[in-house]
Amino acid sequence: NYNILGLVYLSQGKRAASEEQFRRALAINARANNKVKMTSNYFNLALLYAEANNTDSMLMYLRKAEVLSRETQNRSLLVMIENRLGDVYLEQGDLHKAMESYKSVLADTAQGIDWERSYANTSLAACLLQLGKPAEAVKHGEEGVALAKKLKTKWDIARGFGVLHEAYAQLNKYDIAYRMLQEQKVYADSMLNEEKEREINVLHLQQEKAERLELQRQNESEQHKNMVNRLIMAAVGL
Repeated sequence: NYNILGLVYLSQGKRAASEEQFRRALAINARANNKVKMTSNYFNLALLYAEANNTDSMLMYLRKAEVLSRETQNRSLLVMIENRLGDVYLEQGDLHKAMESYKSVLADTAQGIDWERSYANTSLAACLLQLGKPAEAVKHGEEGVALAKKLKTKWDIARGFGVLHEAYAQLNKYDIAYRMLQEQKVYADSMLNEEKEREINVLHLQQEKAERLELQRQNESEQHKNMVNRLIMAAVGL
């Protein structure tokens, strides 16, 4: 599957190889007029260009994916696209467009999109903070954190608590703001510890692999010596 292979290359930072696979998949699906799969192809190309910090190309493919996702009623992908568009608009300073994108996600009643709802709530809260509306930001921030806790997604929980910290600080509720900051730190530290543990596990695996290779090399060396010895003994016996 070219699409899956492209995502694997993208995760490895091999953008050229990734793009080649995505475009192969797109060409096949375009010939078959498979708009459902073309939607995913366009979205993946948008991710690719996001990795390359090419905003213009990323937006072009996001909008292509948006058009097709609406046409094919692919709501699960549409909310992902809307959240990503919201992020781009927010980075560009267009709060109005960003908030429209996040609100469209929250208005969607589809099942199985709680992560996207969590992300949209927290992102909308961040927009409201920039507009000087901390009370509304608290409402959406709390909803974002609640959904993230339900999903047990630590990165989203920490992000939500960070936004809530700023919102309560703007409301001069410094005791609550401090508590939000502490909660954020708990989850951030937990993620850091997990990352360190993963790194340690990787090092252990690498060490074990090196030890196995050395043991294999020694065994092969011993086998080679034994074979030579047997050949010598055979020759002597002749």
